[in-house]
Amino acid sequence: MNNTQNEPVSVKTKYLIRGPRRLILLALMATPLMADENPDTILSIEQPVMDAVETLDSPTVSHPLVHTQNTATITSQALVVSTSRDAIYRPLGRNLWGISSTISAKKVPTTNFTIVSLCGLVELVSTSESHSSQSSTIAVPVGSVFVPLGIRTTTDMTGGSRALRFDVTSGASNLCSPEEGSTFSFEMQSESTRKSKGSMPWDWSSNHTNTNTTAWSCAVGQRERHTEMPAFAWTDVIPVNCKGTHSSSGKPSVQTPVHSNWFYLPDSAFYLQLDAGSEVFTSKNDFELIELDKPL
Repeated sequence: MNNTQNEPVSVKTKYLIRGPRRLILLALMATPLMADENPDTILSIEQPVMDAVETLDSPTVSHPLVHTQNTATITSQALVVSTSRDAIYRPLGRNLWGISSTISAKKVPTTNFTIVSLCGLVELVSTSESHSSQSSTIAVPVGSVFVPLGIRTTTDMTGGSRALRFDVTSGASNLCSPEEGSTFSFEMQSESTRKSKGSMPWDWSSNHTNTNTTAWSCAVGQRERHTEMPAFAWTDVIPVNCKGTHSSSGKPSVQTPVHSNWFYLPDSAFYLQLDAGSEVFTSKNDFELIELDKPL
């Protein structure tokens, strides 16, 4: 009996260091994950998800997106956090893209992400990692006195997500090549994990897994150029506005309204998110740099 039908499709990722920029090279492998392989990272896409991806129209990429820099402002009630993101992109074929990004903020450890995305709009699988260290002083009893002792503690945090289900519904065959004035919808279920571990016995550690389901309906606008936005002033974009509902395994019966707005880059066949939000948070991206490669 053949049991390979629903085995994950594996994606190898290799890294090159070139100055301050971390470039990512990804090669899609249409073979199950092999236990004896030892690349830098292997990301696995569930086979049913890959089957749904392969039903989509695949547009021609004339100028691939290669690099972006942006500032994200995240607001949640009275809390406002600003982060900087530097991302490198590589097309993998079949509407799939590899993304390597670094997110940093004041007083927060830098986080590195590796993502396989469906034309920028849908995150299919990802990993993240961050490392922080802190110096402190503790009092150690020596005889009848306490002597200060300097120690250095570290905390490692890892995370990731993977799409468990991706359902292409109304008009979504052109999700990665949207037609002006059209609409499409899709639904996906994903699993996210977060792990953290400190270096000292008294440090806290955690291991959390959550399942999320989101249904989206998107409306495609007209091709235009935004000269008032310097990063987009030199290339045409198509605005795409999406609204949907979100639920998680913690409260599966609660449907939270969500929204997101995008610019689709026709030359790259790729979406860049402008903003997103729900009843409890908003996130706005301001792009300082958008770099496309020379024609293929």
